[in-house]
Amino acid sequence: MPHLLRQVRAAYPRLTLRLTEGLTASLLESLRRGTLDAALVALPAGADGMAEEKLFFEPFTLVCPAGHVLGTLPRLHLSDLAGSDLILLEDGHCLRDQALSLCQTASPQTRHATSVETLWHMIAAGEGYSLLPALSMAGRDAMSGLISCRPINDAEAGRVVGLIWRGTDPRGADFRLLAQSLRIGAPDGVAVMAA
Repeated sequence: MPHLLRQVRAAYPRLTLRLTEGLTASLLESLRRGTLDAALVALPAGADGMAEEKLFFEPFTLVCPAGHVLGTLPRLHLSDLAGSDLILLEDGHCLRDQALSLCQTASPQTRHATSVETLWHMIAAGEGYSLLPALSMAGRDAMSGLISCRPINDAEAGRVVGLIWRGTDPRGADFRLLAQSLRIGAPDGVAVMAA
């Protein structure tokens, strides 16, 4: 989301951003300890004592090897994704749980990826398919001959991304303004949510 960061820095030139990436559970723990001020996460985060602002709905895209049967369907629906060759991220990744809940598969592959980048390479190698959020699709043209990307024609096929912070933080109004800036600068392919 580099373009969002440029917009936030332009709107708030005195704001110091120190970015970090992590699993939702560790981000929530850092928020509770006060070592992190705010976090972008998939909602609901299930975090007591946290305030949150919905930013946007990010649709999922099916990513499968070129020539995969799912890539040949005229229209793709969640009910088509119950196959056994679903590849997931490891336990602890919210994207894993989101994909499992949408795909309704009883027996996903035992193969897992440790990161979205590894997941891309596994799919390009023909190992199976997965669901990836719209924002992770940018800049993936290099694998276009190996991978097929398809939209899913179901309204619930996606996730809500939001900004969260400690509910007791006296800067709550500032975080709400930051959330509004993030909504205004939301990238193409996501549906901005009302405040």
